[in-house]
Amino acid sequence: MNYPISMFRVIDASMTSPDSEAQYSFPEGTVLLVDPNRSVDPGDFVIAKDVDTQQATFKRLAYDGGRWYLRPLNPNFKTVEIDDPKLRIIGRVTEYQCVGRL
Repeated sequence: MNYPISMFRVIDASMTSPDSEAQYSFPEGTVLLVDPNRSVDPGDFVIAKDVDTQQATFKRLAYDGGRWYLRPLNPNFKTVEIDDPKLRIIGRVTEYQCVGRL
């Protein structure tokens, strides 16, 4: 079954890299397009959701030592191991647009 592409907006600084020369940084307000039909691999940017609270989070997917993790780009936020069946990856980020004002 194919699900439609969803749009999310970054609401915190967990994916804002403190390194001004980093390849990726997603400041608050960045708009994300998420495809729930694309497969995910380590290194992909994903949206995961807690099925109990319905809260979504945007992180980078990592695999290390036989375990899966959601890693922020900002070291002030914690890495979360995906070991809870209530936490599900709902899609892969396929496009983004940083929003700013002039």
